[in-house]
Amino acid sequence: TILDVDVCGLDIVAGAYAIEVDEETRNSFNSRNEIFFSLSFIFFAPLMAWGGLLYRKEVQSWEPTWSSQVVASGTLTSVFVITFFVATIWQVYFFLRMPNPPEAPPPESINDNEGPDELPTIKEKISETLGELKAGLSIFKSHPPILFRVLFLGLEIAVEDATIVVIAAQCGVKLHWMGNDDAVEGNIWTAMSVCVGKIGAAIASYIMLKSFKPPSNRRGFWPLFALVALASVISGGFPLTVWLEQEGMIDENTARILFLTTCLLFFFFSTMPKVGFMCLLQTMVSTIPNGHRAFGFIAIVATIVDGVIVITLTSFFEAMTILDALIASFGVFLAHGILEITLGPMLVLRGGPQSASSFGGSDLDESLMVEDNPAGGGFHSARSFDSSGGSMHTLQKQRSQSLLTDD
Repeated sequence: TILDVDVCGLDIVAGAYAIEVDEETRNSFNSRNEIFFSLSFIFFAPLMAWGGLLYRKEVQSWEPTWSSQVVASGTLTSVFVITFFVATIWQVYFFLRMPNPPEAPPPESINDNEGPDELPTIKEKISETLGELKAGLSIFKSHPPILFRVLFLGLEIAVEDATIVVIAAQCGVKLHWMGNDDAVEGNIWTAMSVCVGKIGAAIASYIMLKSFKPPSNRRGFWPLFALVALASVISGGFPLTVWLEQEGMIDENTARILFLTTCLLFFFFSTMPKVGFMCLLQTMVSTIPNGHRAFGFIAIVATIVDGVIVITLTSFFEAMTILDALIASFGVFLAHGILEITLGPMLVLRGGPQSASSFGGSDLDESLMVEDNPAGGGFHSARSFDSSGGSMHTLQKQRSQSLLTDD
């Protein structure tokens, strides 16, 4: 959703309370978000999987005549329904506990005899929403680096989601040394794979929380692109493990260990750049005039890219053998890694004398200009929203270097 911390939720919520947000704050919240996100998988995924297995056994004892496929489908559906219901109630509880934002000062009125403003009609709200979406699209068109960063964010999220809901799920169910075509027991292996992977993600998030400092120049982001490429190479461990077991070079226990190790390393090396790039994107959006209008589009674009990748990988497993599907999936992951490390810095961090702004936009605020002066860098002005409707104000102190000024 738009209010997710890893999209732009921090800026939106902080803006409602007129709280200043800088790069360090974003990194802190993004890292903590990933830690708790990973912990939820580590603790709840195995619990849900084992609970589903026990639930199936109880159902089979009640109705032994039901087919195993019906029981398995009912078990997984029940687990998901209960989980989402509890999580939704919990989320609503915390939202209701949030304090009310400070009220905006009443606008000055020319006629003191005017009555209270009428509430906008549904037609007016729809028109306003469409206007916001149009404005967000225009921001992407006028600031290509932000558009490319959002597309890469969608790919990064999609690769992680596909690893969980496609690769781990398909392998957990179909591989004979895991679920062996039993959906409920395979769900346990899927949960274990994700759990181990998210241990790596939690460790990486903690490292980012304690050690990562948002770079002050574009060279500082290059290691993040390299880590994305490294994670894509590591994903080759999935088809390699299956191939080695099929060829009889390793036994089933060794195959399980290699598969889980690949999950651990993949999520470890993919999470660090994910957190770092979140900070970069949020800063890029927040430092342009009316940047808040692009927040909704970030979630939309990321969701579309996510859906396309997940559907594509799912089609591989429907049409191919599991080894061929894993090889094809590795090809998609590797292409993403190569794309990020070769074109990512140029598309996202591009700039130069011909650029009107530090992020390649054509109509940015003058405070974002990279001045060609002996002192070197320009400076960035971070903004947050006020409670009166999302207008942005300069809050962050002047920086000594621009993100587009090399050391």
